[in-house]
Amino acid sequence: RTMLDSKRLVESKKEVVFSDKSIQEVSYDMGFKDPAYFNRVFKKRTGYSPTQFRENFDYERKDHFVEDIIQLVRDHHGHERSLAFYADKMNLSIKALEKKTKDRMNESLGRLIRNEILNTSKKLLVEDIPIKEVSIQLGFEEPNHFSTFFKHQTGINPSQFRKEKVQENTPFL
Repeated sequence: RTMLDSKRLVESKKEVVFSDKSIQEVSYDMGFKDPAYFNRVFKKRTGYSPTQFRENFDYERKDHFVEDIIQLVRDHHGHERSLAFYADKMNLSIKALEKKTKDRMNESLGRLIRNEILNTSKKLLVEDIPIKEVSIQLGFEEPNHFSTFFKHQTGINPSQFRKEKVQENTPFL
């Protein structure tokens, strides 16, 4: 199995259990053109059909780690970048938190935090909030630090991003 297949299986399991999408929708979202093929692949890898997997998922014993870390990042990304902060909140060492995050989410905690900062900054930029204000809200010491971060993550600077979004949403007259 390739790493991409493994990642797709992890994402498929999450979609099957945590969304109310039909199995057919999940299969299409995961890039399968044939839901029957998706079912066969899923069953071969997990031992259950997607429907059985959904029905047998034990919500009582569900691991709350993923939900908890996502909520923490959402609540604190604007002013907290330190892995030690998140490790402390989760009652884990930094090393244990990093490992658990990587194992459960296929992503580093640092990447999760950066993605959240990026998503929030994009929302604020689209709402036409001044770049200086966005950088302050997201805990950057200087607006140019924010602009550098944004450009490094997206390939364009915040004003270019805003301009492109405005053009995308302008109806043709």
